[in-house]
Amino acid sequence: MRHSLKDAASSVYSVFPYLPTYTDVNDYLLYRLPEVWLCRRSRLAIYRLQGNGYRLQETSPYFPGVDLSSLFEQCVRAAGERGTGAAMRELRRQLQRELE
Repeated sequence: MRHSLKDAASSVYSVFPYLPTYTDVNDYLLYRLPEVWLCRRSRLAIYRLQGNGYRLQETSPYFPGVDLSSLFEQCVRAAGERGTGAAMRELRRQLQRELE
């Protein structure tokens, strides 16, 4: 079953590159978020809550079949070239296309 972008957005906490990259995924345990995305050296790190901790994952069940790492890297480049707002709008458009 494919999730809508709205469903995914309400379930995924995203930390984008303009925020500190030293944030520890365990800082989010208190909130029990099912999935946390962090920027690590301009790369996307996806963590899924499993039991009492987060485990690094290659993919997200909220975006099946979507190469999130590639999209994220494109977004980081776009943020440097056109600004964060434009990059986020483009990322949102690409994710919507992928989920259609």
